[in-house]
Amino acid sequence: MEFTGEVIRVDGEWADVRVVQLSHCAACGKCNLGRAPRVHEIRAYNRISAALGETVVVSMSPSGLVTASAWLYLIPLAFFLTGLIFGYRFFSNLGALLIGTMLLILALALLRVGDAYWQGQATAEIVKKCTN
Repeated sequence: MEFTGEVIRVDGEWADVRVVQLSHCAACGKCNLGRAPRVHEIRAYNRISAALGETVVVSMSPSGLVTASAWLYLIPLAFFLTGLIFGYRFFSNLGALLIGTMLLILALALLRVGDAYWQGQATAEIVKKCTN
């Protein structure tokens, strides 16, 4: 999957690229919930040494996108359901809700902390510069 964006920050071999909502996402509209198109910032491996302000094409593996989606949605859901089941089994309905919510918050915190690790993985790469 490829998309076009502008380099907004360069940090050694990495660059942050700003892209407006991806074209294949436009039909879905879930990111912007009916508002104006949303701007995304993506950290990409800068193998072609793109400079600040240049327009570039970024390539991202579809399998990386699916893996990230699974981590972001399935892990918190699994933690929440585990908390509900454990809480209901050993406590009451209120206990199930409290433990499920606590585990959900824990899962989201772990994902936030783990974000530093995932940023180090080359999931997106700048493949070429665009000429205007």
